[in-house]
Amino acid sequence: MDRSALSPCVPLVRWVRLFLCLVLVGSCFVGASGCGGSGGKGEIKGKVTLDGQPVRGIVVFVVGDKEVSAGTLPPDGVYAAFNVPKGAAKIKVLKDPAAMPMGGPAPPPGGKAPETAGSTSAAMVPPPDKYTSLDNGLTLNVTGGRQTHDIALTK
Repeated sequence: MDRSALSPCVPLVRWVRLFLCLVLVGSCFVGASGCGGSGGKGEIKGKVTLDGQPVRGIVVFVVGDKEVSAGTLPPDGVYAAFNVPKGAAKIKVLKDPAAMPMGGPAPPPGGKAPETAGSTSAAMVPPPDKYTSLDNGLTLNVTGGRQTHDIALTK
């Protein structure tokens, strides 16, 4: 058999083999990444307020023995927690020691502390002590994926 008659097909066969190899390798990466699934975890975003005022603190979600912190709340009280396991979550809101004002003149008895330039009272509202424990009544069913959960605290 004369190989010269098959030679026009050889480059085509090589391209088909290369294409099939790339498809196979690509499908391995897609399978390993889970096709964008959350892997049983959730992303929770919301705002923490105390009687309508933004809270400055730290939000912590506890699901079973896993604890996930949303980090320090900025002055507007908005938070985002990532990789929170699915399930019944208990929530605690801790005081952020770095956010509490330090130094300066003490307020007179029964009076208010003088405000400094550029500060706002809403930026420094700490959460009440009762929200630092897990038996405070704050809960959320984490379903996986993205959820919005605003946390309204009271005195």
